[in-house]
Amino acid sequence: MSDKKYEKMIGVIDQGTSSSRFVVFSAVTGEVVAKHQIEIGRDHPQSGWVQQSAVDIYQSTLNCMNKVAKILQSLKASVKNIAAIGITNQRETSIAWDSHTGEPLCPAIVWSDSRTSDLVKYFIDKTPKKDKNTFQKKTGLAIHSYFSALKIRWMLDNIPAVKEANEDGRLKVGTVDCWLIYKLTGGASGGKHLTDVTNASRTNLFNIKKCKWDPELCEFVGINPRILPTVISSAQTYGHVRDPDCRLKGVVMGGILGDQQAALVGQTWDPNPDPDCPRPHVKVTYGTGAFLLWDIGEEASFSPHGLLTTIAYQMGPKAKVHYALEGAVAYSGATMDWLRYKLELYTDHATGDELAKKALLEQHGPIKREESGQLVDLKTMDACYLVPAFSGLFCPYWREDARGVIAGLNEKCTRGDLIAAGYRASAYQTQEVLEAAREMNDGTKRKPPRVISVDGGLTKSSVLMQSLADITGSTIIRPNKSDVMTALGAAVAAAISVGIDPTDLLSIRKHEGGEEEANTFRPAVSPKTRHLWMKGYQNAVKRSLNWQSDVVKATGGRSGTEE
Repeated sequence: MSDKKYEKMIGVIDQGTSSSRFVVFSAVTGEVVAKHQIEIGRDHPQSGWVQQSAVDIYQSTLNCMNKVAKILQSLKASVKNIAAIGITNQRETSIAWDSHTGEPLCPAIVWSDSRTSDLVKYFIDKTPKKDKNTFQKKTGLAIHSYFSALKIRWMLDNIPAVKEANEDGRLKVGTVDCWLIYKLTGGASGGKHLTDVTNASRTNLFNIKKCKWDPELCEFVGINPRILPTVISSAQTYGHVRDPDCRLKGVVMGGILGDQQAALVGQTWDPNPDPDCPRPHVKVTYGTGAFLLWDIGEEASFSPHGLLTTIAYQMGPKAKVHYALEGAVAYSGATMDWLRYKLELYTDHATGDELAKKALLEQHGPIKREESGQLVDLKTMDACYLVPAFSGLFCPYWREDARGVIAGLNEKCTRGDLIAAGYRASAYQTQEVLEAAREMNDGTKRKPPRVISVDGGLTKSSVLMQSLADITGSTIIRPNKSDVMTALGAAVAAAISVGIDPTDLLSIRKHEGGEEEANTFRPAVSPKTRHLWMKGYQNAVKRSLNWQSDVVKATGGRSGTEE
C-alpha cells in the first residue's frame, strides 16, 4: 500500500538568481517529499552589469525536475500524482528569444543589473516634468534600471540579433517565468507565451489597476506590445509539460508568482483567517537581496518615499487583485558572499555567525531583555558600518551613483566586526524600508508592524535575526522550513489553480513543541538605542552617495572600475 502523503502532490519550480530547484510537496501532509537544487552562475562583464545564460536557466531547471522524478520513482511515488506544477521566479530578469528557433538571442539581463543607467536618465528627461515617478499611478514603479522595460529597450538598441528578430516579427521577450513556461510547453513547437500579473507588474509596462499592458507606456519606451506575453492570474492552469526531455511530461502546469510575492503568500496566506489572531501582513525575504512586502489589500496606494506598489497576487481569473508595498535592497546575502568569498573573512555560515556574535558582545556587552520586559538602554555605536551599495542603492534612496562604503573603522576593528557590519547592514536597510512604508501620501502613518515574518537563506543567522528585532522594534518570526516559503507560496497558487484546498500544505509552517519560541526574536534594546544605531548607519550612507558621479568627473568619464 502506497504512503498516503504521495497520493496527491504539488510540484514547484523555484528559479532564483543563484540557483534553480524543483520541490514537491505533499498536498495531504504539507511536507516536502522530494527536492533538488542546482546552482547557476552570474557574469559581470563590466562594472554594474549582471547577466546569466538563459540556456543554463532552463537546463538547470529541467535537470532538477528530472532528478526529482527519479527520486520519486525510488520512493515508489507516481509522478502521475503530481496534480500541478507551479512556478516562482526571480523577477525583472529579462530574456529575449527567437520564436522560430526557440533559442535565446543574448544573455538574460538580471534584475540587479544597472547597465541601463544612461537610459534611465534619458527617459526621465523625456517626461514632462523630468520626474522618475511620472507613471507611478499606473505602474506603481519609478523609472529605474531595476525593471524590465529598459532592459528590453537596451537589448533592442544594442543587440543586433534582437533588433533583427523584432523587425522580422520573430522576437519574443519575457521574464524568467515566461521563458520557462515557453520552453516547457513546447518551445518553438507551440510553446505558450504567458506571464502572470505579479511578474507583469514588475516591467514598468503594465497598468496595475487595469491589469493589462499599457499602450502609453509601451509607446513611451518604444516597445511593441506584440512581443510581450499574454497576462493571466496567479492561480489558473495554462497547459501541460510538453518538453520530450522532461520526465514530468503531461503534468498540468498552473500557478505563477514572482519570488517575493510567492514568499508573501507562503508566509502570510490564511485560507481561513481568524480576526482575533491575524497572521503577519509583512514579510521580508533575505536572499541575494532583501525584499520587504507589506500586503495592503485590494486598494492600491502609493508611497511618497520611494517604495514600490506592486501586485501581491490574484488567486484566480475572477478573484480580486491584492496589492503590496515593496522595498527592495540589492545586496543582503550577496554582501555576506562578498565578505566570505572575495575578502575570505570566514569559511562557513556557522563560523561567520559566531565571529559576528563575539564581535557584537565586545562592542555592546551582553544584551538581554529584562524579565520585567524593560528594554536595555545602550550608549555604544557599532564598531563600524558597512553600506553595500556595490551597484547603487535601492529603496528608499534609489541612487545609482552610490558605491559601497565601510565607515567608522579604527585600529581595534576585527574581521568579526566587519562580518557583524555585513549582517547588520541588512537589518538597517530593512528598518529604512519599513519607515518609508509607514508614511502615506496624505501625511498620515501606518502603525509599525508588531510582527514580521522572515525567510530566505540568511535567516539562519541568529545575529541577523536578533539585530533585526532590536533595530526594527518588531517581533521577528522565522517559520519552520523557512527555506521553502517561496516554493510554498507557488504551491498554494498551483493548488488553487486545480481546485485543491491549500490548508494542509500550509501546515509545514508550524514548528514543533518548544521550537516555536526558539524561532521567535524579540527586541531587547530601547528606542533611544535603536535611534543611535540608525544614526550611525545613516551617516555612513551619506558617505556612499555621489561617489560614482564624482569619480567619473574626476577621471574624465571613466569610473575607475571598468576593464
